[in-house]
Amino acid sequence: MKISWTDHVQNAEVLQRVKKQREVLFTMKRRTANKNGHILLRNCLLMHVIAKKLEETGRRERRPAATG
Repeated sequence: MKISWTDHVQNAEVLQRVKKQREVLFTMKRRTANKNGHILLRNCLLMHVIAKKLEETGRRERRPAATG
């Protein structure tokens, strides 16, 4: 668009010139969903690994000791 950094053009005007809309909220929601997906996937995989290890050793999963 050849807009100089010294030109006083508002962001809305620049977006209108390049025929784009603000996508900040969409980008934030997408990144949050991706992050949550990675966390859930990691937790799920971790649970599978723990269950497999317990199966291999012949032990059942124990509850943590009550503290009081």
